[in-house]
Amino acid sequence: MTTLKKYNSTTSQWEVITVGAKGAPGIQNGTVAPTDTTTLWMDTADTASQVAVPAGGVAGQVLAKNSATDFATSWVDQPVVAGKNLVINGAFDFWQRGTSFSNPSNSGSSFTADRWQYVRDANQAGISISRQDAGLPGFQYCARLQRIAGDTGTNNFRFGTALETVNSIPLRGKQITISFYARAGANLSGGISIDVYSGTGTDQGTVWGEFTGNYNVAYLANQVVSSTWTRYTATGTVPVNATQLGVRLWRVGISGTAGVDDYVEVTGFQLEQNSAATTFSRAGGDIQGELAKCQRYYQKLTAPGGYLAVASGFASSGGLYMTRVLPVTMRVAPISIGYSGLSLYNQAGNSYVGLSSIFIDGGTNTQNEVGLNIAGGQSSGTFYRLQANSNTSAHFEINAEIY
Repeated sequence: MTTLKKYNSTTSQWEVITVGAKGAPGIQNGTVAPTDTTTLWMDTADTASQVAVPAGGVAGQVLAKNSATDFATSWVDQPVVAGKNLVINGAFDFWQRGTSFSNPSNSGSSFTADRWQYVRDANQAGISISRQDAGLPGFQYCARLQRIAGDTGTNNFRFGTALETVNSIPLRGKQITISFYARAGANLSGGISIDVYSGTGTDQGTVWGEFTGNYNVAYLANQVVSSTWTRYTATGTVPVNATQLGVRLWRVGISGTAGVDDYVEVTGFQLEQNSAATTFSRAGGDIQGELAKCQRYYQKLTAPGGYLAVASGFASSGGLYMTRVLPVTMRVAPISIGYSGLSLYNQAGNSYVGLSSIFIDGGTNTQNEVGLNIAGGQSSGTFYRLQANSNTSAHFEINAEIY
């Protein structure tokens, strides 16, 4: 058995530290406990000041020095730091694909807010997902999960996000806590459930099916939601063989015909290695960091002024190839691209030529740049830019998501 000792500067002796016999439960070097029973005390010397652990605080808080006075401490929330929260875009700050989705596809590839997918059981329609103002201190936006007015479908639907394997493995055998805020519309039908689940596969999608070796790590079922923001939490321990984690919110117990306000709004999702929920922190630490984390999976270039230069290059007899250097290293080399409203601009001739198609060029496609194989009305030896021509709705998107 290990014996804990302290050095008494008054007597110049090491003394055994024992638990006080009365008064406040604590550690001291004598038999008379302090009279203050609201604090945990430890003597530093017979006649010197004492170290006090203040009463109060909530689960997840830490002690911090609050003044220049010796040993003065108070309970404070853990700092907001990048990496504490494993859920990317948990505050729904970024919606690169758009801010409103009516009856999104049930194919399992339906991303709405960045990193968040949706599916409804049996491919039932009647759902919209949209960004709304949160009206909650510390949060600008929330996601509204709504049955469209008049919908008579009663199937549950899921809204979730998957962690990469590389971010999941460090949590093996660790206790984790999921937390989030929710509030209900005036006509909400049913309630909500939340689960954090693990699997033994690699970079699998989250909402359409189950992970390989699926296991529920933390689960909170059939919660009634009020019209005021309320924080919900659940805690569990990650299996030691887990290679991936996912988070899913379910709308459950749906019944009747949807009214105009049959919705639940959610924000502030946080998954952390802890036994209790702490103050919300963005995965990236701040807005810029959060955007970079989102762009690891998906990037969309838009043309608010009508002109968007995507890439450029010289045409040859073998075709027209261009590369676009990416601002953020992606999860994997891009697996797909999408575009609209783009044309090929002949800089020397100050004219536009037709654009037939754009494909990913496997030979130059990496996590740091996307290679493009372009077909159109180009002429060999001519320099072209792939860009929008006075088209404010033009866009170019690069995708490396988990499905």
